[in-house]
Amino acid sequence: MRSFLVTLIALVGVGCGESGKPIADAVNFSGKVSDATGKPIGGVEMHLQPLDSGKPAIISLGADGSFKAKAVAGKYAFSFQLKNGAAAAKVPANYRDGSKDHTIVVSSGASLDIKLVP
Repeated sequence: MRSFLVTLIALVGVGCGESGKPIADAVNFSGKVSDATGKPIGGVEMHLQPLDSGKPAIISLGADGSFKAKAVAGKYAFSFQLKNGAAAAKVPANYRDGSKDHTIVVSSGASLDIKLVP
């Protein structure tokens, strides 16, 4: 009985994400978002929706289009939410709809180069 209680307390202390995977499974990754010509896209939020495991994430892009983030490794659909009018012209409409047409794979230490092509 005592070992059961110790195990139960240990499991509760670890905590789990929405998918049941421990939050500790999250990995660091980074990247840069640019338009079709290679110009950086900044001032927007990239929304990640898990396709395999993990939980949704929102990543703010720097003015130079770069980001650093942490999420559970796996495949994610991504889309963008506009934070200001200037960035609206830079993000093609097909990346704003939240569909699962555009995907990335997150892995430990990954450096992603995401080009938004209309």
